[in-house]
Amino acid sequence: MTLLTPARLKLYPAVLLGCYLIVAAGVITQLAIQWPDLVGVPGVDFVIFYCAGDMAAAGLAAEAYSPGELPKHCLATYPWMAEAFPKLAEVSASWFYPPIFFLPVHVLSKVHFVLALVLWLGLTGAFLARALRGFMTSTQAWLILATAPALWYTIIAGQNAFLTAGLIAVFYRKFWGNAVLAGLAIGLLCYKPHLGLVFPILLLAYRRWTSIAVAAAMVIALTAASLLAYGTAPWQVFFTENLPIVTEKLTSGDFPLAKMGSGFVFARTLGAPAWVAEAIQILTILVALGTLVALIRRGASFALVFAFAVAIALPVSPHNFIYDWVMLIIPAMLLVNALGPQSLKGYEKAILALLWIVPGILLALPKDFPFAPGFPVLVAFAAMIAIRAWAADPRETARKS
Repeated sequence: MTLLTPARLKLYPAVLLGCYLIVAAGVITQLAIQWPDLVGVPGVDFVIFYCAGDMAAAGLAAEAYSPGELPKHCLATYPWMAEAFPKLAEVSASWFYPPIFFLPVHVLSKVHFVLALVLWLGLTGAFLARALRGFMTSTQAWLILATAPALWYTIIAGQNAFLTAGLIAVFYRKFWGNAVLAGLAIGLLCYKPHLGLVFPILLLAYRRWTSIAVAAAMVIALTAASLLAYGTAPWQVFFTENLPIVTEKLTSGDFPLAKMGSGFVFARTLGAPAWVAEAIQILTILVALGTLVALIRRGASFALVFAFAVAIALPVSPHNFIYDWVMLIIPAMLLVNALGPQSLKGYEKAILALLWIVPGILLALPKDFPFAPGFPVLVAFAAMIAIRAWAADPRETARKS
């Protein structure tokens, strides 16, 4: 009996989505019954966003970058968080985002935590759904996305992956047709600078000068707004103290390396010394960017070039996490739409299945697990796209996309 017939590929996600929604309804009902007791409320990562916004509003933006200050501020300002998030007191994390990301969380911190979480997930989720409309060509595609473990982890944690993926989707859709919107989208992505290394290469290679100018203007405007709102101190701390802290946490294994997907953490989980891990990360970056440039020079289909660019955005960044995998729906759908689902080979379908499954596996791994399985899957996915892009007739793939 064939388990993965077209009809069953629609049935399985629909059943799984129903199970997710039943659990979500149970959580919401329980929270409503016990209100205002917030034990069991989701948002284990959003609580950091919320408290960072509160610190920024109180004139303490620079202090948010000091290890341990964010959780301390959370518990002092909102005592109920000690029971709702019992591990918060043990967190030694600091604020890792550039000061421009204080701007949206500052606004959200002005309303109740639950309302802020609902607004954050609701607005960014709606934005992503709208941005993906040109990619999702069937109900089955929407169901597969709606049941993806990475998507539900984003909801449970209250992370920013919906916003990130939505901006990348807009960037692709407007790349040729609206240079201003494309530039605005990629400029707004500057709150995730480690994921944006590959996109300027696309703009330069295809000579999208207007988009480059708009993106640069957006970054300058956001930087100026953060300087006006919070002063120069957060930027000074971000560059002089925060980046070394992130590097130290990656090197020491203080971050949950097994749940990440870069060459650096892959090597570190296997016991490689830091210099070897750094060499592997540099090699990953060089090979990935070199392949991207080669595909562009070859004249490969833009849809597949862009798919490859998004696919390598995660492994070329030393720091990425489970929720970031939401953005991979974009290259996956670009590949399927450009080539046609019937033309996918068996191993390609297996890699796409792993792309869906692995975030759930990563979530279940203990922090000190001696292997980071995300990196090989990401490399296999990018390589699969590169092989197809290199071999495909650009005119044929352009017609299909």
